[in-house]
Amino acid sequence: MKRLIVVFVVAASACSSDDSPTAPPGPPPVTYTLTGTVTESEPTTHVALPGTVIRVLNGSAAGLTTTTDSKGNFSLTGVSGRFDLEASKNGYLTKTEQIISQPTTIAFRLMPPPQLLTSTFNESISGGDRLCGMTTPCKFYAFDVHNAGTIDATLTWSNPDTWLGLSLQGCVGYECAESWSSRSRVDLAQRLTVNTAGGRITTSPSNI
Repeated sequence: MKRLIVVFVVAASACSSDDSPTAPPGPPPVTYTLTGTVTESEPTTHVALPGTVIRVLNGSAAGLTTTTDSKGNFSLTGVSGRFDLEASKNGYLTKTEQIISQPTTIAFRLMPPPQLLTSTFNESISGGDRLCGMTTPCKFYAFDVHNAGTIDATLTWSNPDTWLGLSLQGCVGYECAESWSSRSRVDLAQRLTVNTAGGRITTSPSNI
């Protein structure tokens, strides 16, 4: 009886071993190299951002990082599948892009954080300057606005015999879509407050 039990157990073990073959390993994930650029947001997308940290947040290549070069370019080798890509740099708001399929390149546009800036321009207008009027500004100044907000412009002048007007114009690229103006023949100061979504803003005084 003891011999039968021993033979039976050995046979069962042999059968169990034959019925559970080891599956071969699957193919490794297909990886590729992702390239891209990082610049400031509109209206200064021509300004490259070197030293920006590019980081893969999840997926098979989670933790993979690189840094943009002097021209704002970067390259990441070994990414695959779907993942989130983050771009971060001191002085700018961090941005994340979701990569769903294999792109040829990606462009990050980082926005500076909102801040209050004050600029003062002191100029003079004399008889030797170019003629200016309601349609032709005497002077103009341009500045870039990245965030939505309020612009408060004040024009003051000292000659009571000169009447001036103040205008602001908002442009994106070379297209100027909005303009605001304030004119007076009485006061020696003009104040103009407008709300804007951002862009390249020009301010100019004109004779009226």
